[in-house]
Amino acid sequence: MYWRQVALNTPELWTHVDVIPDTVDRTMYGLSSLMVERSKGEMIHLHVYAPRDGAFRNGLQARDLKKFISPILSRVVALHLESDTSGSHLLSLVMGLWEKIGIATIKHLFVRVPNDSSVSYFNIPGGQGSQRPPHIHLETLHLQNATLNWYNVTFYNLVDFRLGHTVDTTSPMDIVQLAATLSASPKLAILKLCNVSIGRWLTTETPVITLDSLQVLNLVKLDPEPSQLVLSAIDQPNPLAQLSVGLMFYDDERSLAEYRAFFSRCHISTLYLESPTEHLSLPCLPSGLSHLIIFQSDLSQPPFIHEPAGQSQPRAIAYVTLVSCVVTLEGLIDGCGRNDEQRLRKGEIWTAGSVSGSGVQHI
Repeated sequence: MYWRQVALNTPELWTHVDVIPDTVDRTMYGLSSLMVERSKGEMIHLHVYAPRDGAFRNGLQARDLKKFISPILSRVVALHLESDTSGSHLLSLVMGLWEKIGIATIKHLFVRVPNDSSVSYFNIPGGQGSQRPPHIHLETLHLQNATLNWYNVTFYNLVDFRLGHTVDTTSPMDIVQLAATLSASPKLAILKLCNVSIGRWLTTETPVITLDSLQVLNLVKLDPEPSQLVLSAIDQPNPLAQLSVGLMFYDDERSLAEYRAFFSRCHISTLYLESPTEHLSLPCLPSGLSHLIIFQSDLSQPPFIHEPAGQSQPRAIAYVTLVSCVVTLEGLIDGCGRNDEQRLRKGEIWTAGSVSGSGVQHI
C-alpha cells in the first residue's frame, strides 16, 4: 500500500501514454485516460499504435482518437506514431490535429509505417494560422518508411536523426536538402541513414558541414553514390566526440577517394564495415582508429589491410572484432600487428552457427 501511494504521488511514472485506436471495446482509452490523469500536468510521451490503419475510414476510430488526443496534445513532448498496415490515415489525422491546435511542445517525433506505396509524403505542421515554415525545431526525428517533402522543410537543432526504409526507396533527397538540416543542427550526435535515395541535382558542389558533436554515423545500408555524397558533406574534427562510423565498403575509385578524404578530416575511433566485394581489401583506414569491426566479409587474401607504398601510416588499432568472416592467421597478424609500437589488446572472431566451432574465438 505504501509503495502504491508513492507511485500514485509520482506523476513522472505515468507520462508514457499508449493508445490503440481500434481496440474492439475501446477500453484502451480508459487506461490511457487514467495514465493522463495520474501524470498531473507533466509533459507526455504519446504512443499511438494502429495495427489496422484502414479502420479509420469508417470515422468511428478517427472520432474517438481526436476526442482523446485534442485536450492533451499541447502537453505532448514526444510523439510516436506506429502502424502495421498503411499508415496514411493515422498520419493525416494526427498531423491535422497538430496543425489545427498549433502547438510547439513536440521535440521528439517517431514515425514507423510499413513499406507501402500509399504512404508517400507527409508534412509536419508549423503552427496555427500560418503557412508551414521552411524550418522546424525538433531534437529527435526517426522516420521508418515515412517520407517528408524535403523541398519544403529544414530541421533545426536535431540531436538524433534517423531516416530509413525497409527496402530501397525511389523518393529521392538532394544532398543540398540534407546539408541544410545538418548545417542547422550543430549539436547533432547521431545520424543514421538506411536505404535512402540521395542524389545531387540542385548544385554541382557539395557543401561541407562541420559537426563537432557527431558521435554516431551509420551509412551501412546506403548505395555507393548516396554514401559518397553524405561522406563528402561531413567534417568531424573533434577527437573528444569519439566518432563511430558504419560503412558499406565499396572498392570503386570514387568511393575510395571519398573514404580517404573523409578519414583524413575526421577523428574516428570505431569503424564498422560490411562489403559486397568478393575479397575485402582495405587500402585506407583512419589514422586514429582504435576499434575495427568487420561483418560477413572474406579476408582470406592477405593482407586485408593493404595501403599503397608511401601512404602507410602507424596504426593504433587495439580491438578487432570479425563477425562471420573468412580470415587467415597470416592476414590477421599482417593487418593488425605490423606496428611494433602498438599491441593488439583484444581480438574476437565470431562465427555463425553453421561454421564448425561456432561461437567466439579470442585472439
